[in-house]
Parts: sequence; C-alpha cells; structure tokens
Amino acid sequence: MTAKPLSPADRHALITGTYDQLDADSVNSGLLAQLYHPDAVFHDPFHRVEGLQQIQQYFSALYQSVNAIVFEYGQFWPGSSDDCDCDCDCDCDCDESADMLRWTMTFSHPAIASGKQIHVEGCTELHWQDGKVIHHRDLFDGADMLYNHLPLIGWALRKVRERMA
Repeated sequence: MTAKPLSPADRHALITGTYDQLDADSVNSGLLAQLYHPDAVFHDPFHRVEGLQQIQQYFSALYQSVNAIVFEYGQFWPGSSDDCDCDCDCDCDCDESADMLRWTMTFSHPAIASGKQIHVEGCTELHWQDGKVIHHRDLFDGADMLYNHLPLIGWALRKVRERMA
C-alpha cells in the first residue's frame, strides 16, 4: 500500500520534529519508525547503515554515548519527484522528492574534547518514498566533528593547514 505523498511543509515538520524529540529514552520508542521507511539507508561520513532496525541500533548507541546533542535548523529546500535522480546505491524508488536541510549540531561526548560542546555545520539530503525517508545522507566535515578534537590528530591537522596557508 502506497502512502499519500507528504507536502514539503509536512516533510520538514516530520524530520525536524523527530530529531527534536530524539534522545536516549525515545530512540527505541517507535519514533524513528514514524520517519524512516523499513528499507531506509542512513549514510554519513563515518557510517552507512541499512534498514530501520540498524538505523535504530545506530541511534540508540549514539544517544547512549553522548552527554548532549541538539540541532538548530537552517534553510530547507524542498524537492520534487521531478528532480529526484537518486544515485545513492540504495536500490530505492524515490517517488516523492529529494529535500535538503541545513543544520548546526551541538553535542558533547565524554571522549571528545574533554566533553566540551562541539558545533558542527552540515546538510542532510532526504529522499522520500511512501511518506517516509528511504535515503538519508548527512554531509558534514568529519574533521570539524571529530578529528580536530583528538590530541595527536588535531595537532597534525593544524600543522598541515598552517603549511597550506
């Protein structure tokens, strides 16, 4: 059964509302099942997970390990089925859109930067099928998120940047 396509405003509200509610307690409550298609693919610079169950496991582990995580949303560019040329290697049938959403994530993790807050700017590409996300790709600088905050690697990256300047 094919669900009715969501309007751009409904897609925006669904993605931001889900992530605003997401925490260590809600991650296994069925919240993600309201957003993600059972065959969804989630992809970021560090991970690729396939299927709703693996996405839930990924987020469960993530939210159990961080001290805090908050998203501030920026521009949302709604797509249409006409401009969806999904080349995500997920074998999906993106029948509704390819949206883009800018965001800033602020998080703290006990093993990164001594638990201090880290701000990462990024963008998410969202492909929809049957009213749910079938492919989610986060685009951000992994160095900003992780590598710059590790003692030895962060020092080495700063030295490389100095030489390039």
